[in-house]
Amino acid sequence: MSLRLSEQHGVNPSVEQCFTCMKDVGVVLFGKINAGRHARPADRDPQAPPRVCFGPNSEPCAECRKHMEMGIILISVDESKTDDEQNPWRSGGWVVVKEDVIKRLGLSEAHEKQILNKRCAFLTDETWDMIGLPRGGGEQREGV
Repeated sequence: MSLRLSEQHGVNPSVEQCFTCMKDVGVVLFGKINAGRHARPADRDPQAPPRVCFGPNSEPCAECRKHMEMGIILISVDESKTDDEQNPWRSGGWVVVKEDVIKRLGLSEAHEKQILNKRCAFLTDETWDMIGLPRGGGEQREGV
C-alpha cells in the first residue's frame, strides 16, 4: 500500500476517534484527498479534518471492547440535536449494564437481539430518564 502525499498538506493526518466512546484512538494518514474532478481547483486537495470517526461499522476501541465483554453499553442521545440517525448527538449519559437489563425493557425480540449482538445501543434522553439511568460522574448501581 502506498500513500500519495498531498502537495499542500504532506501526509495530511487526522486523529481517529472510537465511534462508541468518542475518545481518540489513533492517527490516520490521508495523504492527498481526491475531492473529485468537479471540485473547484482550490478545493481539489483539501486538508484532512482534525478528527475523524469512521462510523457505526468501525471496530470499537480496546476499552469499549472490554466494556462490551462485561455487558451492554448504553449511550444517551438528544434527538432534537441529531442530524444523522446513524450518528446521533450524544448528551453525556454512558453506562454499561448487564444483559438482563436489556431483556427487562420489553423490547421486540428482534430489537433485543440486535442490541445484545451489537453490545451497544443509543437511548433517547427521555427513555434514559424514564429508566432511571445515571447521568455521569462514575456512579455505580447494584443490579445495573
